[in-house]
Amino acid sequence: MNQESIIITDSAKKIAIDVIDLAKKLITDGGPLSPFMVVDKNGGGKIIAFESETLEEAVAKAKEAAEKIKGHVDSYAIAYDAKLTISGEKKDAIIVEVGESGKLYIFAQCYSSVTDGAVSFLGNPKFLAGKAEFR
Repeated sequence: MNQESIIITDSAKKIAIDVIDLAKKLITDGGPLSPFMVVDKNGGGKIIAFESETLEEAVAKAKEAAEKIKGHVDSYAIAYDAKLTISGEKKDAIIVEVGESGKLYIFAQCYSSVTDGAVSFLGNPKFLAGKAEFR
């Protein structure tokens, strides 16, 4: 499969890291990670939480909201909890989808729970799609 190189803007990387850090704090504090969206417009930010009967419905609501605001904001990021399969093994992960300038970037931060209820974050956040070239 031929994948073209993807240039990730500094602002997209920054919002991804900031939102992953916020999600990590929510998980570390013991709460469930309900899907949320961070919206940036003219340098001002806003956080919107999404709840529903299921995680899938809440994520769908967040993505629908993102579709409605595209073109009206500088950027947005949706964060939610998911399972990733890596080398045949399922891992818990924070997924962050960053929308900016008509492009979508998807990042993940894997984590695991340890016996005492603490959370261990595994490595650094990763860009999920294609080949990322950082400037």
